[in-house]
Amino acid sequence: MATNFNIEEFSSEKLNSGFYQDLLPDIYNLKQVVENGPWHLKQDVFSHTVKVVSEMEQILSGSSVLSDLSEEVHSRVEERLNQKIDNLTIRQLLIIVALMHDIGK
Repeated sequence: MATNFNIEEFSSEKLNSGFYQDLLPDIYNLKQVVENGPWHLKQDVFSHTVKVVSEMEQILSGSSVLSDLSEEVHSRVEERLNQKIDNLTIRQLLIIVALMHDIGK
């Protein structure tokens, strides 16, 4: 179990394994919320959240959308993703956004 939250070491695999249970209990409580709509398809919101975080990790790793960009555009996108807002990069903030996008359910 994690005792503090380090976004640089965060991963969807750890999230899915329960590693962050003590730090992020509200995220794990989403297992109790089941929705049936275009984004959830009778799936609990926690499973959906893990999938969204995983997809964001793949996008940000360059294995999908970013790899299809021209070299110049790819370079500019990477530069922007690595810019910081306070102490976090935009890349890290996007992972947090993916993690928290359904927290109010």
